This record gives sequence, structure tokens and C-alpha cells, in this order.
Amino acid sequence: MSGWVAVDCAPSGPRSWQMTGGDAGAPQTWPAGTSPAEVAAAFPGRTVVACGAAAAPLSKLPSTPSETAPVAVQDGLYLVPGLRQAEPALEMRGGETRIAGFLSLNSNWDGVICLPGPRSHWALVSAREVVSFQSFLSGEMIAALCATPSLSGIGGAWDADAFRDALSESLSRPERMASRLASLGPEDAARLVGLVLGGEMAAARPYWLGQQVAVIGAGDAARPYVAALEAQGVPVTQTDETRMVLAGLTAAWRRIGEEK
Repeated sequence: MSGWVAVDCAPSGPRSWQMTGGDAGAPQTWPAGTSPAEVAAAFPGRTVVACGAAAAPLSKLPSTPSETAPVAVQDGLYLVPGLRQAEPALEMRGGETRIAGFLSLNSNWDGVICLPGPRSHWALVSAREVVSFQSFLSGEMIAALCATPSLSGIGGAWDADAFRDALSESLSRPERMASRLASLGPEDAARLVGLVLGGEMAAARPYWLGQQVAVIGAGDAARPYVAALEAQGVPVTQTDETRMVLAGLTAAWRRIGEEK
């Protein structure tokens, strides 16, 4: 049972790794729309564990992702359950595995885990349980704004001071964000990100205020969140997304052996 396949599903297409125990081979990318079953078909006779699948069942909160066993949906294919929150009504698919991976590597950790992306999540974790979470479409909003005629040419070098100023403006007066967006010029990409993220930070204040926060992500997606939290004096740790995904999928794979 040492050889298996880890799969992380995403709208842009799944990523898979051939695994030996907890050690991963080189990642393989698949076209958008490829299902976990189609990935599994490429590895006959192998156990395949996938997270982020649209067909995965959902666990109600509070939930302990690191202790939730994946569900067998066909011979050899297992899906990691996502999370469902009743109020406000929200779903998380894939993020729960990143959280499980982080908690498997950071025992006895309590605080808030931030998952940047097109749909970002802020999850409150206590005693290894996800107690609640809040979701935002900030990433999708920025992409949509950049596709409008008014902002289609926006760019410019990253200006950390402009980002922080815009973040502070939107965090303190989020109701003015829409009017401030209308004043952006072609070199104001950093300001655009700061304004939108400031609105998210204002709404997520009950999650990060007075908490330690772990940001799971890398590169352009995570960097603004880390900078925004640091600007508010929040203790923040950034961790690698791929490492957390693989740690979470490995924990799920090991649960299969425990269940048998």
C-alpha cells in the first residue's frame, strides 16, 4: 500500500503526484475539467486520494479535517470531504486538506488559517477543529475588475507604499471602496489590490484581530495577505501551499489504512 496517487482538484485543472508513503514525485498537471475518476483511470491498480473535488461529500462544522477519513467512491478512488457551514451558508472544497496538512505539521496550534485564492477563506481553528470560516471573492473581483474597459490596461511595478495606503483607506472606510476604485490610473495595480483586500480585511476583522494567523500560499496570491496582516501588527506565518496539500492528502491516505 506504499505506492499511491495524490490529487489536488482546482478549476484550472487537477495536479497529481505519484507517492511513495509520504514522499512525492514530480507533479503532473491535467486539463481543466478533468475529473478525479479520469485521473484515477490513468493509474490502474493504485489507490488515488483526491481533494477539492466537486463531487466530494461535505462535513458539517465543527469538523476535524485531520481526523476525517476520505470516502471511497469507486474501486481505488477516495475523495476527501469538504466543509459545510450552516450560518452563513458556505462550502469549502480543498481548503480543508490544506488545513489538515498544516495541523499535521503544527500540533497544538490554535488560531486562524487564511487561504488566499480566487475564493479566499479565513478559518478559525481551536483544538484541531475548524469552528467556523468566512469566505470572500476578492481574487475573482480583482480579476473581473482588470477585465473591465476602465481597468483593462492597469499595471505598473508593485508599489508597497501605495498598497499599504490603499489597504488602510479601505480597511477604515470600506463603504468608500467603490468610489476609490473609480479613481485608479493605469499604474495603480498595487492600489487596486490594496483597496479590494482592505474591504476583505474589514469584513474578516473578527477572525484576525487578536489572533495568530497562518497564511497557506505562495507568490502573488499570498504576499498581499501577509503584508496586510503585518501592517496591522498581526503575528503571521506563511507556509507553502503544495507542502500543506501533500501533508493533508498523506494524512487522508493513512486514514484509509486505519479504517481497513
